[in-house]
Order: sequence, then structure tokens, then C-alpha cells
Amino acid sequence: MDPLSISASVAGLITLADLVLARGFKFLKMIKNANQEVTMLITEITSLYGVLHSLQLVALRFESEAIDRKRNHHKLHMALRQY
Repeated sequence: MDPLSISASVAGLITLADLVLARGFKFLKMIKNANQEVTMLITEITSLYGVLHSLQLVALRFESEAIDRKRNHHKLHMALRQY
């Protein structure tokens, strides 16, 4: 192999190594960011779950109170009818 071919091959390997390193760092950054994004997404979903659960409890409470009011109204109405 002549020196020019060796030099061209080494230059090609350097270019390839540079490309692999650049894409490798980009990939590692994406994985790192993806990890942060996944963590943020889980945190946001957990927060949303908490809000929805709280809303469900409030709705159940209002529903229960509405049923109690209807029941009390009905009892009062029946009591007044007796007089």
C-alpha cells in the first residue's frame, strides 16, 4: 500500500470517527433529554391524576350532598303533608 492510500484511508477513518462521535454525543444528549422529558411527563401525569382524583372526590361529595338534600326535602314534604 502506498503512503497516499494509507493517508487517504486514515483521513477517511478520522472523518468516520468524527461522524460517529458527533452522532454519539447527539444520541447521548437525546437519551439524557429523553430521560428528563420522561421524568417530567410522569410528574405531569401524576399531578393530573391527583387533580382528577380530587375532582372525583368533590363530585362524589356534591352528589352525596344532593342526594341528602333530596332525601331531607322529601322527608320535610311528607311531614308537611301529614298536617
